[in-house]
Amino acid sequence: MARRYLGRLCVCLAGLSLAGAAPTTLALMHVDQARFPLAKCNDGTAAAYYIKEADTKAATLGWIVHLQGGGWCWDDGTCTSRAKSSPQLTTSKLWNPTMSVEGIFDDESANSPVFNYTKVYVPYCSSDAHMGWRLPLKGGLNATDPTTWYFMGQEIVRAVLDTLVQDYRMGLTPQRKDQFLLSGCSAGGRGAMAHTEYLSEYLKVPLASGNDFEIQGSVLDSPLYVNVQPLNPAQVSLMNQSVLTLSYSNTTGVIKGSTCDAMYPDPLDKWKCTFGEYRIPAMLASTAKFMVNAAQWDAYQMSVDIGSVNPSAMTQTQRDYANNPFRATMRSVVARNVTRNIISTPCLKHCTSEEIQFYNMTVNGPGSPSFAQVLSYFLTSPPPENPQNHWLGDCTSGGIGCGSGCCPIDAPF
Repeated sequence: MARRYLGRLCVCLAGLSLAGAAPTTLALMHVDQARFPLAKCNDGTAAAYYIKEADTKAATLGWIVHLQGGGWCWDDGTCTSRAKSSPQLTTSKLWNPTMSVEGIFDDESANSPVFNYTKVYVPYCSSDAHMGWRLPLKGGLNATDPTTWYFMGQEIVRAVLDTLVQDYRMGLTPQRKDQFLLSGCSAGGRGAMAHTEYLSEYLKVPLASGNDFEIQGSVLDSPLYVNVQPLNPAQVSLMNQSVLTLSYSNTTGVIKGSTCDAMYPDPLDKWKCTFGEYRIPAMLASTAKFMVNAAQWDAYQMSVDIGSVNPSAMTQTQRDYANNPFRATMRSVVARNVTRNIISTPCLKHCTSEEIQFYNMTVNGPGSPSFAQVLSYFLTSPPPENPQNHWLGDCTSGGIGCGSGCCPIDAPF
């Protein structure tokens, strides 16, 4: 879904060399259908994961599981269109035996705070933001007929985590400390958001094993939808998409028992618990640990709400909308409601964790932290001058993507 745009000139993070950047190559493994028969893609093919194992003899072993993004669909029409335009997001038949990922997956210790972790990448094929649990409504699987589809994002996430415990002994090795981190970007970030409060339940076997096992939390990249109405009233808003998927792909399983579930008891409000503006602040009232990356001009939501992510091609009405209500609402939510462990750059961007911008896009230009640095603070401890690890970009002039730390941005998402 990359759309290219020639961004404004800006100052990159001074002193950061990425000459040694080393993207990770991972190998494809299919989920065992005998043990996990419901871990299926939309078309009924087996879900899978890509993995690169770290040194299992290390005294401390980290594990990161990252959920891929890629939008979603919310009715038969949008799902049929999805199968035709992006079939790789509905089936595992088209996936390559290996893949390379940079950003948070970088193998260089100088760059990534999780460089020496076992790295697991979960490709996306359930079209439900990794949240759904719906069996086919009728038999006879048809790749372009959503009534025959599985929407089993919940099962896929559970199956991958159970596989790591059962087959790779995550958390079950005596005399070794294991640490677990969930992450995801875009639809994967929202999926990670929705699963975060349940991690202690999902991983109860290693937690109860008596071994040294720690859930470090979740890294949520671009999950923060904000509730603004699209400029074009004919466009289905992200709010309405969330309302529709609540029943269409049955996302209720990642709502029940959560802090958000208690905060919004009215059944008509349950959609809010799959929507970042509401779910993330509710999670702050729980014991869950997580951090957030949220660009103030989120390029994906802008593509939905405005229909463009190219400022030079926008009308004045579109540019005005991008600044207010869009950016104004995002800044307000971040400033008032997401009070710790967040980086919000004044940039036009979406889904940074799998790209070089993970390191060189900063919140306020040289001397201010990048996503990678804020993650490092989250995993260790924040600096004394910012004990809440709350980083909000503050440029007020220069137009869309005004931050001096926003370069390079040639592909907003």
